[in-house]
Parts: sequence; C-alpha cells; structure tokens
Amino acid sequence: MEQAGVSWPECHNDPRALSALQCARYEVLGLDSIVSHNDLVTETTMIAGNEVIDIGTIDRHPAVETYPWKDVDPYDCSIPEGALDAGRNPIVRSSFERIVERHGDMVACTRVITGPVTLAGNLWGVEYLLYLSMRDPERFSHAIGVATDLLIDICREAIGMGADSIYVPEATASCDLLVPRSLIIDVMPWYRKLSRSIRDVPSYLHICGNVEPILPYMPDSGFSAFSFEAPACSTREAYDALSGRMALVGSVETVGSLLMGSPTDVYMEALRNICDGVDVVCSACGVPPYTTIENMRAVVNAACDANDSQ
Repeated sequence: MEQAGVSWPECHNDPRALSALQCARYEVLGLDSIVSHNDLVTETTMIAGNEVIDIGTIDRHPAVETYPWKDVDPYDCSIPEGALDAGRNPIVRSSFERIVERHGDMVACTRVITGPVTLAGNLWGVEYLLYLSMRDPERFSHAIGVATDLLIDICREAIGMGADSIYVPEATASCDLLVPRSLIIDVMPWYRKLSRSIRDVPSYLHICGNVEPILPYMPDSGFSAFSFEAPACSTREAYDALSGRMALVGSVETVGSLLMGSPTDVYMEALRNICDGVDVVCSACGVPPYTTIENMRAVVNAACDANDSQ
C-alpha cells in the first residue's frame, strides 16, 4: 500500500487506486500474476447493493453484514437484470481494465470470482446453506446454480476484457463445513458448468482447510488447476491424490511462514513445495496483513531459482 501510494479500505471504492494496488503485486513484489481485486463480496453487492457489506479496515477484508436472501426459498430467487452494472462490479471492472492496459502484455491478469458455494453462503447465510445441504439437497443445489449463473456472466465479461485466467476461491466448500457427499454430488455439476463456460482461459479453484476426502474428485470439476491450503493439506498429499490429472497451485503457509517466518524460512518452504510437485507456487490462502515485502519476494526468488536450475 505504501509503495503504491494507496490506502485500504479506501482503494476498494476507487478504480484508479485499486488498480495501482493490484499492479504493485508485480511492480513491487515481482509476482507474475495480477489479480483483479481483494474481496469476496463484490458479487453479493451486484444482487443486493453495497449497503449489505462492511468495506473493512486497513487490516481487515470487506465482509457481508446482511444476508440478502436469508430464509428466502432458493426457488424464489433469481439474478436481477443489469447485475453486471450493479454494486461494486463497475469499480472492479474499471480497475481491471486499467490493469490489463498497463501490464496485459507482460503479466498474467487474473479475474477473481467468489466461488459459487461461498457466494451462496453470502446470499442465504452459511448456516442456512449448510442446513439445506443436509436436509434439502435439491434446494441446496438450486442455490448453487443461481450463484453459478451470475459467475458465468462475470467470467465471460472478464475474458472479453482480456483476462488471462480465472481464480475461484471457495472458503465455504471446505470439508470442515460442507460434507464431501454434498460437494461431490450437488456442487460438482455446477463446477463443471462454470469451468466449461470459461474454457477459453486457464482457471483454478481454491478450497480452504480440509480437502483430503475430495481431492481425488477435483479433476472432475473441469478447472485447470487446484489450489489447496497448507498445513491442512500438504503438497505431497495433493500430488499423490491427483496423480498428475490436474495442475497444483500452492502452498506456502500464510501465518506460520509468510507472516511469522523469516525470508529464509519462506524461501525454503517455497522450494519444498516446488520439489514436491506444485506447478505454481504461491501463498496457501489469503496473505495476512503485515506480511513483509521481503517474505513475499522470497517466494518469487525461490520460483526463479528453481526455474533457472531446470
């Protein structure tokens, strides 16, 4: 933030500042992928307006404060007309346009979309969604489908703008919350629909926490790559389970290494991940505030050194 000359959370509402912060991932840290934005609430505002979210603080991400469809039957819900021009999406769109214009010829420009399970949790409430997954799988699946339809529209717009890849973070799809059966039977068809709609560019799915029971099924999702979270899942576990059927993204521990460790700790862990089989090395999940620039550069240095040695 300091080196980009912007502040958080004010940058969330200013496309120029937001794009400057994202471009600093490459310009300051040396990362070779620039993401569109840093929140999982934009899609919710496209349906219910900006008043349902808390924009956050200098060290806290934006969050949904009010579930707009709480206790509403999913069969009575649909995406409103003009959703792409509502809520925060015009800000994110304008920021992404600037990112692509500034670095699109040199760096991978990645559009972030909130995963369909996580988006549905933001719309109906996580507790209600998990209740449906256990007691009414058909309504649960329909809710995921409504969320998926909006995400497909966002992705198609982003690809038309020059997105090089699509990143799909799914916090609520963790096996710590959702039983594996629900994901495999009720969610996976929507993952396949989403991934088919964006097959023009690579796409990668991230699921937080415990993923061990669902790892063998991840290639069925249709996404190009799977991102997992250490220490709940190690690179070796993921590599053995997927058996080369899907690219792997991960997984330098966010707190133990990136936040609390030294640059040497981070460098060595990143190298271990590469040696154990990741195709793209990065943080295990969202990078904590107050992580040092030196620690983030250590990830880049490890990737560059590993590439030079091949």
